[in-house]
Amino acid sequence: MAVQLPTPPATAPDRSTQDGATLSAAVAAFLAWVLSLFTVLNSWVEELIQLTTAATRGTSTSSVAIGTGAKSFTASTGRAWIGGQYLRAVDQANAANYMIGTITSYDASSGALVINVPGAGYTGGSGTKTAWDISLEMAPSALLTLLGYTENVVDPAAGSAFSPDLSQGTMFNYDTSANATITLPTATVGQSFSIRMTYGGTHTLGFSGATVEWDRGVAPVPTSVNGAVDIYAFSCFAPGIWTGFDGGRNMS
Repeated sequence: MAVQLPTPPATAPDRSTQDGATLSAAVAAFLAWVLSLFTVLNSWVEELIQLTTAATRGTSTSSVAIGTGAKSFTASTGRAWIGGQYLRAVDQANAANYMIGTITSYDASSGALVINVPGAGYTGGSGTKTAWDISLEMAPSALLTLLGYTENVVDPAAGSAFSPDLSQGTMFNYDTSANATITLPTATVGQSFSIRMTYGGTHTLGFSGATVEWDRGVAPVPTSVNGAVDIYAFSCFAPGIWTGFDGGRNMS
């Protein structure tokens, strides 16, 4: 991709040798050249971005089921995909349906592409799709280190019905005013949250909503004593299922 740069002015601005009129003209010519240079470079960068995008994005009409393991596509040819890179394959009809995997093999001539989806955390949605957008993806192992991080604690008024909203935070401070139920949110792989439950009386506590797997298949027995505090923690390791942990009974 050749770039034809504008020719710089024949005379550069020089305060030590040019009089006012000559210097002014030289400065004007120089600024005009700089502006034309930026215009050319900006056009070049836009063209480079378009070429890069075209080389790293593609499509496929292969019928492929969302899941883990080896996934084979007949994709766009001539792409700059190499083994070991991460690709994201997204359902063109619904971006919530996707798979992320590393390239096992890619034939730029035929478009034959095989990616390996390592686990449930690398997929979204379900079903067999036949229209895919495929593009490079940042390696999920790239970690971000946070310093001085403070989590938001969600602390609503006392009540008997609670629904943790993970868009508001992942730490919830609840107080019961009667027998209470916690409706758990949809379990998405990789999410975690905790609940500090303070009992306002001899109130019972139950859980509804998403499926929960507890230690030995039995939920912790709530303390149910006025002023008592219990801690519950939840993490999602498999789609649609929370793993529940007893964080402590009758904390004091």
